[in-house]
Amino acid sequence: RSRIFLLMIMLATGIASTSAQSVSNRLNPFSTKKGDAYFIGNKKLSERSKDIKRFVFDMTYVSHCDSLTMNFTVVSPNREDISRLSVSNGTFTTEASDVKLLYHETKGSNFVVRTTAQLSYKDIKKLYTSATPVVFTFTDTEGRTNTATYSTRDWNKEKAVFEKIFYTINI
Repeated sequence: RSRIFLLMIMLATGIASTSAQSVSNRLNPFSTKKGDAYFIGNKKLSERSKDIKRFVFDMTYVSHCDSLTMNFTVVSPNREDISRLSVSNGTFTTEASDVKLLYHETKGSNFVVRTTAQLSYKDIKKLYTSATPVVFTFTDTEGRTNTATYSTRDWNKEKAVFEKIFYTINI
């Protein structure tokens, strides 16, 4: 019995530390001339449109602003730049503004398109505290639309991480 109890304690401690590590690995606070800033590190989404090989994003929020900057990378056979981005949970959608190309390059037979966009912090907070996974919908300059989202398992982990991130930012 004592072995089982000890094993359960160790397992619970391991799960708790893994959860805490995921926040510390994703959130990097720093100071700027404009105020406190928070870098939310890379997240690769596993559920994507069939032509998308990879979708990875990061976000930066400066505390005195009402928007955040989202940088994202799309790897696909499509060479076109991204012209539009929206984020939705099925009942609420927010549109990015100031969508701009950072760079593009070739990678084997695919193209890497790195883009930056501005999103409302309040809207992102609303989306990331929802029970429903967020879906990133992006449109290229030729009008083709693709999506990237979380698996159910990844969403549950990500939602918990973002709850801690929002708590840290709002202290």
